[in-house]
Amino acid sequence: MRSRYHLSQDQLGRRVGVSRQTIASLESGQFRPGLPLAFRLAHLFKVKIEDLFTPDPEDLEAVQGLEQEGDPRV
Repeated sequence: MRSRYHLSQDQLGRRVGVSRQTIASLESGQFRPGLPLAFRLAHLFKVKIEDLFTPDPEDLEAVQGLEQEGDPRV
C-alpha cells in the first residue's frame, strides 16, 4: 500500500506519528498495531482496517467458539 502512494517508510511513519522502524516492523509482520495506529493508516490510505490487516486465525477461532456457545459478548 505504501508504495502505491510513493512513500518511504520514514515518510509514512512521520505522517502517522511513528518511527521508520515501526513501519518496517509492520511490513515484515513482526509488529501488530494498536487500534489508533491502524485507524490512522486506514484513514491515510482511504481503506478499511480489514483491508490492511488480517486477524490471526486463533483470534477468529476464539470468536467463532463464543458465537457457537451463545456468549452474549459477541
